[in-house]
Amino acid sequence: MSLAIRKLNTYALLFAVGEFVLFTLLNLWDGVIGLLIGTLGMLLGITFIDKSYKNYGIISFGKKKIPKLYVLRYLLYASLFLLSAIVTAEPALGIIGTFLGMINFKVVIFLFAWRWQ
Repeated sequence: MSLAIRKLNTYALLFAVGEFVLFTLLNLWDGVIGLLIGTLGMLLGITFIDKSYKNYGIISFGKKKIPKLYVLRYLLYASLFLLSAIVTAEPALGIIGTFLGMINFKVVIFLFAWRWQ
């Protein structure tokens, strides 16, 4: 894994730990489950991005060409939302937790990426 991806994962996991503590203090266990699903899914998604940076593998639909791992990554993200809705007793809270787990990585990129150049 590249150094930037390792730093991204470290900072995002710190954000997730903070949210985990907050959800635990508020007894929002479905949110905790969703947060874990979203964070683990984004760790996997970031790994996909890191591994596919130079070799996308193209799916072509006539004139339209789509990178294969791009499609697979977004199918993974959609399935994580579905999984959190199925697994948790309160689906809305599970989906919110999953969203927060996934968006942590975007927040970290916006906040800290300028330091890693």
